[in-house]
Amino acid sequence: MHAAYTENLRRIFSGELSPDSVKQLPRITSAPGTEDLAASPADSAFRQRTAKDEQYSLSETATDHERRDLAGLIFFSPLRGVVTDTYAHKEGHFGIDLATKANEPVKACLEGTVVLASWTADGGYVLNVQHPGELLSVYKHNAVLLKKTGDRVKAGEAIAIVGNSGELSDGPHLHFELWLAGKAVGPAAVHGLSMSLKSAFAKPYARLVTKAVMQRALDPVRTQQKVLRKLLKQGARTAFGKDHGLKEVHDHASLIKALPLRDYEGLRPYVERVIAGERDVLWPGQPLYLCKTSGTTSGAKYIPITKESLPNHIGSARRALLAYVARTGNADFVGGKMIFLQGSPVLDKKGAIPMGRLSGIVANHVPKYLLKNRLPSYAVNTIADWETKVDAIVDETLHEDMRLISGIPAWVQMYFERLLLKSGKRTVREVFPNFSLFVYGGVNYQPYRSRMEALIGAKVPALELFPASEGFIAYQDQREEEGMLLVIDNGIYFEFIPQSGTGAKTDRLSLAEVQVGVNYALVLHTNAGLWGYEIGDTVRFISLSPPRVVVTGRTKHFTSAFGEHVIGEEVEGALRDAMHALPCEVTEFTMAPQLSPPGGGLPYHEWFIEFAAPPADLSRFAASVDTALQMRNPYYKDLITGSVLRPLVITSVQRGGFAAWMKARGMNDAQSKMPRLANDRKYVEGLG
Repeated sequence: MHAAYTENLRRIFSGELSPDSVKQLPRITSAPGTEDLAASPADSAFRQRTAKDEQYSLSETATDHERRDLAGLIFFSPLRGVVTDTYAHKEGHFGIDLATKANEPVKACLEGTVVLASWTADGGYVLNVQHPGELLSVYKHNAVLLKKTGDRVKAGEAIAIVGNSGELSDGPHLHFELWLAGKAVGPAAVHGLSMSLKSAFAKPYARLVTKAVMQRALDPVRTQQKVLRKLLKQGARTAFGKDHGLKEVHDHASLIKALPLRDYEGLRPYVERVIAGERDVLWPGQPLYLCKTSGTTSGAKYIPITKESLPNHIGSARRALLAYVARTGNADFVGGKMIFLQGSPVLDKKGAIPMGRLSGIVANHVPKYLLKNRLPSYAVNTIADWETKVDAIVDETLHEDMRLISGIPAWVQMYFERLLLKSGKRTVREVFPNFSLFVYGGVNYQPYRSRMEALIGAKVPALELFPASEGFIAYQDQREEEGMLLVIDNGIYFEFIPQSGTGAKTDRLSLAEVQVGVNYALVLHTNAGLWGYEIGDTVRFISLSPPRVVVTGRTKHFTSAFGEHVIGEEVEGALRDAMHALPCEVTEFTMAPQLSPPGGGLPYHEWFIEFAAPPADLSRFAASVDTALQMRNPYYKDLITGSVLRPLVITSVQRGGFAAWMKARGMNDAQSKMPRLANDRKYVEGLG
């Protein structure tokens, strides 16, 4: 076509073809006047039409290289916020999602012309800006558009207000895309738009989220009342709700009358109906998952996790990290790799519902912005044998920039020991010089602290979480004082049962009725469909507004063979005091009563302790533990001074003894924990 066009021009100029018939204009013989230069109506209309057409055109002066080379462009970030979803071309997600507070302005990333300002079904209020160099930026899900089609905008100029419009939006955020020459490009690859993980945990955003959480925590009674109303509204639609008249329940007093307390055995008939495929049993619809966990007396338990309850598990852990950043100003850990020692993400099925361990379920919902920084890999995470898995994790992480490590302390200890053996280094800090945050949950860290710090070679900040299969209960939100902030605004309504010396149940209290310093058993009502559920953990409040607690033990894990009712908080505190007085390193421990001493004499409490570095004098250490326990538990002290019991006895467990004991009982996985104490000897047989 180009050749034919050129040939036609040659023939016209050579005279081979006659020019088109046109009207010849008269020769101008005088200078034009003002009236001659004025635009005619036809000319004005032509100019407007041309300007409108050209506002969408790319600059014709830009070279091919200039159109495609973005390295020299400095982009303006369209929004400050947390990256909740990243560019994933293969999955059809052609941009990034940025969440922030309401009414934040959305800003143009470069100067250009608005070529679309409209409503679409999936994107809500959408605005597209055309830039030089065949570059197009797209802004979706806005609440308000501040510009119209044809407007010129400058880089950094407000063009919209962030919102939640459109069918494909699940919360206030901006979906931002960049297109170059008709192809989507990942914004993270563009200079000035590096929405990296650091942006996800930016200090201003961390402070913003933490402030909003604290506002609700400072009004705990009102916050819990809102949660209860939402739960009851949904629960009334279920078979359980109809059986218990939840439609008529409106407050805490009527809740107590309508719902008896129950443990898993009491809930099991309803769970079995869920497993059989029945809908609307405990919560509207069916659960997304069943979380398999071990019961003390019930064997395997299957705890529902619903669409509504999943954000409680994931979002609360995210809040904990943001609170740490907000309180300390330390966000260094987000620039490197993070390791989460957890269960396999490969799920089985119970009936038609996917089933697995909680940590394995959550592993399937790691935000995309964390995937590149997160270890172990999916393949390693699926290894069934725990010891093989730990060795594979060591190999995979040995040469990485590990900065955050999370897991149950006993299993993290094993990982650290094998890491040092493999690397030949003396401390973990020599292997991972940027390791800056240890995140743990499920057990008290204090008994492990001295051993962990010896392995690490430094005092690394630790962040405590209180996750459970039934719900995320609390997390550490401050650094200087003890206690964890109760998660009172995310799908769980709490009740509290005061614990007497005998462990008998008394009143069922709401958050409005609890007191500081009292030991309470936890009862949950959740958006997973757990109603009046006794979780089995006990807590003590250290403040009420905001509500912060410390975990004191388990309702079924205590020693009271003689009425002493020793709880987990007391044995852990006694051991901590003795370790401070007589330095040593403890790997693991548990305690049980010895009612019939082999050599005769008075009964006693027998402590089974695995030392990484034993105390210089074990007898003196045992006496120190016993004295500290008497100071914490007056009932125990009376039994000792009254010669009903003799002072405790410590039995040393050989290195690796606890791990072998747990493996033999199928408990060697990321979520299994050694019971601290018991009222019989079933947990200690084979440990001596």
